[in-house]
Amino acid sequence: MRALSSGRPAGAQPQPCAEQAEFTNRIKIWADATGRVIRIKLELSTGTAAVDQAINDALQGLQLQEPPPGDMPMPILMKISARRRT
Repeated sequence: MRALSSGRPAGAQPQPCAEQAEFTNRIKIWADATGRVIRIKLELSTGTAAVDQAINDALQGLQLQEPPPGDMPMPILMKISARRRT
């Protein structure tokens, strides 16, 4: 199941503080039966509270491309990466 495509997820708003950040992290997401993201937890902080909050704000409430199967255990573990724009 492909949850979110590469690049900025559809519906996610640009976060200025995150656009200059560079990191790789894993996040746990919980989705409801319709595929809407209802909870997010970073595995580790990026080291900047504003970037951590921007990640949460960008992903909270997003719609997965497909609803998860009814028997799928939560959370879903995902890897995210950000590179500085040049």
